Amino acid sequence: MITLLEIGLFIASTIIMTPMLIFAVECFAAAIAYFESKRKMVFSAEERTSEFDSASAVVVIPAHDEETSIAQTLQSLLPSLGRNERILVVADNCDDRTASIAYSFGEKVDVAVRYDPELRGKGFALNFALERLVAAPPDVVVILDADCLMTDNSVRVLKERALKLRRPVQALNLTDRETPADAMGFLAILANHFTNLIRPLGLKRLGAPCRLTGTGMAIPWSLIQQGQFAGSHLAEDLNVGVAYVKAGFCPGFVPEVKVASALPPDPAAFAAQRRRWEQGHFQTLRDEVPNLLADALRRRDGKLAWVAADLSIPPLALLFTLGVSCWTACALFGLVAGRYAPLVVATIALMATATAFFLCWALYCRRQAPFSAILSAPRYIARKVPIYLSMIIHPKHQWNRTRRRSAPVAEPNREL
Repeated sequence: MITLLEIGLFIASTIIMTPMLIFAVECFAAAIAYFESKRKMVFSAEERTSEFDSASAVVVIPAHDEETSIAQTLQSLLPSLGRNERILVVADNCDDRTASIAYSFGEKVDVAVRYDPELRGKGFALNFALERLVAAPPDVVVILDADCLMTDNSVRVLKERALKLRRPVQALNLTDRETPADAMGFLAILANHFTNLIRPLGLKRLGAPCRLTGTGMAIPWSLIQQGQFAGSHLAEDLNVGVAYVKAGFCPGFVPEVKVASALPPDPAAFAAQRRRWEQGHFQTLRDEVPNLLADALRRRDGKLAWVAADLSIPPLALLFTLGVSCWTACALFGLVAGRYAPLVVATIALMATATAFFLCWALYCRRQAPFSAILSAPRYIARKVPIYLSMIIHPKHQWNRTRRRSAPVAEPNREL
């Protein structure tokens, strides 16, 4: 009986700890990239050429009831657009002033109004935009959420990089636009930094593809396929990125272009957003990881294997919760049965993960998330437990927009 328990616990600890080791490898690679970047910048404005200056780009902004944020987004974006770059706002199933505010910005901003209460979701809005662009397609489509701000010259850099690499590219996407009100907000920013900055940098250093995160991504028109975004999957963008990898067009990470957004304004909105993102991730893990691993073996393609490995990593809070729980079970089994093989596996994985975590925290985000906030991690995890329970008991199948912060509607700058 003890032997069977030991085998079962060893298998369970191996399954749980494998994503932790993958996480550690990505983080250690990101640390190497950090020290390398101190010696030589990977990309700078001086390295660019005029090869793609005449190329065209359209920034597609799907917007559902975004009257409180769309003006600020357009105001930040318009001054940096070149003569062959423009914006298309899709006012999707809106019941507010989103369309009229976007119209008021003039000729650089096209507005498409879509109303279809049966087909709701960002994917349908994006496909509606692509259908509108077919008559006069741009060289590159840049996709931006309606509540995001981009750094100067972002569209140009993303356009050039997508055309140079001939594949999709993903900007750095962080939720650090506002200073959090409490430790929970700092921990959410910390988790976001690991998901959207540190791990993609590690994958870039390893020569592996990055994920598409849904905002700040640029796709050459030659790779655009009608209907590719149409759907209400909770992680539509993640699935599109996986499809590109399978087709041989691995998304590249462009960390020098930053897209900034804000955290949801209250706990209910936070929970709704995290539930949608994380359940979408788990759906993709369930549906895609086995196929990716099979394809990687069949085609002997290491990049497919890396995508599968990266998708297998659960959200940071859940990753550490599972790791500590598994280690505790292995330790108790060792004390009772005197068998320590499962504990050795769990200890190595947990130590490697904790070391990688604190190293990358110190290098990349100690200013955005102070150590005092990390001490509040048990409260943060407790806050997310109901999210995971609701995902199991009442799984979500349709996309719903996260409620934004209530604020006065910003008026457009008439001088733009």
